[in-house]
Amino acid sequence: SPPATLSSTSFVVLAAPRTASNSLVKSLNKDPRYEEVRQSPNVQMNAEVFDPRAVWGRIEAAGWTVATRDANRTEFMRQLFELDEYPGVSGARARGFKIFSTHLSEDELRLLTRPKHVLKIVLRRQDTLSQYVSALRAGEVGFWGPPAKKSDETVAAFEDLRMPICVRDYESFLAAANSWYDWMIEESREHPESWLFISTEQLTSNPYTLAAVYAHLQVPMGHVLEYSPYTPDVLQEK
Repeated sequence: SPPATLSSTSFVVLAAPRTASNSLVKSLNKDPRYEEVRQSPNVQMNAEVFDPRAVWGRIEAAGWTVATRDANRTEFMRQLFELDEYPGVSGARARGFKIFSTHLSEDELRLLTRPKHVLKIVLRRQDTLSQYVSALRAGEVGFWGPPAKKSDETVAAFEDLRMPICVRDYESFLAAANSWYDWMIEESREHPESWLFISTEQLTSNPYTLAAVYAHLQVPMGHVLEYSPYTPDVLQEK
């Protein structure tokens, strides 16, 4: 059962790099009723909480650093669901964060996902070859975020870069991706109602996918179907 201190829905987005997870985070944080960027009144979404480079948002505001997080990961994960209010935001009906599966062990993933009250959103890119090539490009250019944050030269370098593909490396990448997804499917069997599985391809082509995410989080969809500005933006992580 959820801790008594929580007044909103807790959720996690489980993804891998180069699956448009940043765009999903951006979409959930955005109030869909406005063209300009305004914080959503219903959802507060934190960035990747096990990023090896830094801690962000409410995690940082609560006094955590990379060093203290990694020194006691179990306590850190316990407190993630007890940080009820985000800095400067109150009354949000759903609060969550993103994690990359490669940053956690299976035991740590279970600690986060086993509670029934924690809603899970699994984001998978079906075109694993494009995901693999995108990761190679990003590693070569050092370009992991949306193009809007980079110079035109960096974006051009990323788009024009041609990477040699090692078949064995790709096969290993594919095996790991499939193993992770199969593990999530198996974990979801106990409480399937708390899990939602979506793909990058659905997110880019069907605005109803974002509406399904809102419905899963049990927050009002508002004008999501009438105005869904971030569906095209997912293509920024191609």
